[in-house]
This record gives sequence, structure tokens and C-alpha cells, in this order.
Amino acid sequence: MLLVLIIHEAGLRSSLVAQLSLAGASIVTARDIDDPMLVRTVRKPSVLVLDHDFVAAHPSDWLDDVLADPRWHKLVVLNGPTDCPVDPRCVALDGKGASGAIMQKLPGWKAERDRQLA
Repeated sequence: MLLVLIIHEAGLRSSLVAQLSLAGASIVTARDIDDPMLVRTVRKPSVLVLDHDFVAAHPSDWLDDVLADPRWHKLVVLNGPTDCPVDPRCVALDGKGASGAIMQKLPGWKAERDRQLA
């Protein structure tokens, strides 16, 4: 399952890319959710990982629109526990330890997505 990271904090982004790549995850980084590269890259519903600063730069109902986009199976918001709307597809995680938590959840998310696509 593809992980799309839009994380503006360079240290956190670099750390996650390194740790998740070493753990075998498929990763794409982007600067914005509307990046044309994502249209070409995201072929099956994927996991979108955002940081709190990116989310905070958008209107409060923006995450609802993101969750309505069929490209995203799960939405992970780092360092923003109150950012997630009440929706089981949205997961708030602390940036520290996020790579381990994501890798632990990834097999279940992939199985869930594959069942939905079947």
C-alpha cells in the first residue's frame, strides 16, 4: 500500500521517509494534495500522512473533503490529535514513533482496502 507524505517539517519528513523505507513501505512525498504527480501515482486508495501545520493552513472542514476523495483509504495526521474529524478513516498520531505505529497498522489497512476493492 502506498504512503503519501505531505509533511512540511523537514526533520520529521526525512525521519519518516528513512524509517518507513527501511521497513519496506512504498512512499511518495509531495508538497500539496493537489500535486499533479499524485494524480499519476495514486492508482489504488492509499494512506495520506499530513502534519498538523499543513492541516492547520486549511479551513476547518477541509479534512472532510479530503476523506471524501476516493484516493485516500486512511488519513494520518501527525502532531495534531484534535485535527481528525469523527471518522474511523482518520488517525491522529504523535510524530515521535509514528513510523512504527504506521507500519504496525499498514497490513490491516491494506487488507481492509483490498476487501473493499474486491
